[in-house]
Amino acid sequence: MTSSQWNRSQLERLSEEVRAEALLLHRGELCVLNLVNFLKEKLLQGYIPNSSSEDQSSNISNSSTVAGTAEVVVVKIDHMRNYTAYIKSLRKWTGNLNLRSVLLISKNQGLCFLSVGHKDDISRLMVAWKTETIDVDSRGKPCKEKMIQVIIREPWTQVISLQTFETIETDCLSSALTRLGFHSDFRRKIC
Repeated sequence: MTSSQWNRSQLERLSEEVRAEALLLHRGELCVLNLVNFLKEKLLQGYIPNSSSEDQSSNISNSSTVAGTAEVVVVKIDHMRNYTAYIKSLRKWTGNLNLRSVLLISKNQGLCFLSVGHKDDISRLMVAWKTETIDVDSRGKPCKEKMIQVIIREPWTQVISLQTFETIETDCLSSALTRLGFHSDFRRKIC
């Protein structure tokens, strides 16, 4: 990519985000169209990629692989006292951070939140979870989350198709992950 408006590190960041988005899409006829729409959406919103000071100070080209930029996190949620507000916050964070997320409510595993996106955005999600009020305590006062457990946080290379945010209720967590297209090695780590 080339542009007279952005520097090299900003263009590399945008290119990485397009590659990460491609990983989230199924391979097929609509993949290119979806990527074009993703890029068009970003540009229409006045998107300017962040460039870190490390990128700007380095003279060596930083050729990041897709596996180095995309990350997945799976979080076990202990409880939700205010279900509606909790989900509203998760939906807002997912949208603001350009993540693809699913809240899985299973009878055998409880509440699990799975999110895929750029590793910096996943980090921002985890910070928001601990620093912003998301639920209410037993007295009904807003509180920050203290009971979540990170099950997995690792680089992501698998191609799957997730909505920006969705909630799925299921009897078995493993079968829901299978329907979403997650491979068996990944499912074994969670279940």
